[in-house]
Amino acid sequence: DNDLHEFTYLVVMRDYCDKTLSQMRDNGEVNKKLSKKLKKELSNAKKKLASSKYNGLKIESDYVEIFSKQINDKFRG
Repeated sequence: DNDLHEFTYLVVMRDYCDKTLSQMRDNGEVNKKLSKKLKKELSNAKKKLASSKYNGLKIESDYVEIFSKQINDKFRG
């Protein structure tokens, strides 16, 4: 189901951005370009996740790892 896939991707994206931004803050890491990109993706994911079409959905645990890797590659690539 595409909605489920999309939902899972957005949740992983949101969590990744959140986690990475707070790690950067904790480490005093200053990477304005990366930080800006992460904040943009974070707010985008949060906005999309507010959609009613995702109400009651549960993430597909099989895909979390796949999406995490894709997202990590996207930002660190």
